[in-house]
Amino acid sequence: MKTKCNQGCIYWDESSRGYHSNEGRTPYKRGRWVGERMVDGRRVRMRSVDYDKVLQWLNDVTNSDMLTLKGFDYSVDIKQNKLYNRYGREVKGRMNKGIRMYQLYKNGERLCEVSFNRLAYAALHGIDVSKIPHNIIVTCDNGEYTLQHRSDIASARIKRERENGVRFIENSLNKRKREIDILLKYYQTGDAAELTQYVTCDIFQHVLHAVMHLHHFSIQRATDVVTESIEMFLGNAMYRAAPLTNITPNIIRRCNIVVANGKRKLKYQE
Repeated sequence: MKTKCNQGCIYWDESSRGYHSNEGRTPYKRGRWVGERMVDGRRVRMRSVDYDKVLQWLNDVTNSDMLTLKGFDYSVDIKQNKLYNRYGREVKGRMNKGIRMYQLYKNGERLCEVSFNRLAYAALHGIDVSKIPHNIIVTCDNGEYTLQHRSDIASARIKRERENGVRFIENSLNKRKREIDILLKYYQTGDAAELTQYVTCDIFQHVLHAVMHLHHFSIQRATDVVTESIEMFLGNAMYRAAPLTNITPNIIRRCNIVVANGKRKLKYQE
C-alpha cells in the first residue's frame, strides 16, 4: 500500500527488518514504513517504524531546498542548515569550538570532517567538498557563501586590531587635549565651573569603574572613595596648593590614597 504525499510517497515494506515490543511478550513485528522521493534525479528514502516520523521527514524534504553533495550519498538542506544521509536521516554532527562538524563517509570509509558552510558551498556549486583546500575558509554572510584564504582573514584581523588601536590612541589624545584645555581655562580665568562639571559628571563613571576593577569594591564603597577623592582634588585646585597638569590620573591616584588611608585607619582601630 502506498500513500502519496506531495511529490513523494509512503509505503509499508514487510521485507525490511522490524522491531520487538517491550510490552509483555508481544511477538516480533516485521517491516517498516518507507518514505520515498526523487531529489535531483536521485531516489531518496527514509525508513522508520513510526509513520508520523516518516511523514514529517517527507514534508520537510518536500518543503526544503535540498541539494545533492557531489561525490557523496548525502543531501544538503541549505534553508534549514541540515545534512541528510542516503537513507534520508538527518546527520547530527558534533560541536567543535562552537562549529558543528559533519563526518562524511563513502563506501563505509571515513573521508573527511567538514563544517556546514563547506557542505553548503560545495552543494551550491556542484563541487566535491573534499577538494576544497584546508587553507580556504568558507564564510556565510546573509545566506551568501564565499571563499576566503586563511592569510586574508589573518591580514584583515591584524588590520582591524591596528585600526582599533589607532582609534583608542585618538580617543585618549582627544580626552587628554580636553583636560588640558579645561585646566588652561581654569588657570587663566579662575572660573572652576567647567572643571567641576567635568570631574563630577563627565568622568565620574569612568573613575568609578576603574576603582571597582582595581580594588574589587562594591559600587557603594567605590562611590564613597571617588566622591572623597574628587572633593580633595577640587579643594587643592581651588586653593592652588599644587599646580595641576592632569585631571583623571590625578583623581585615580587620590582614590588609591583614600583606599590606603582607610586600610590603615581600620588596622589602627583593630
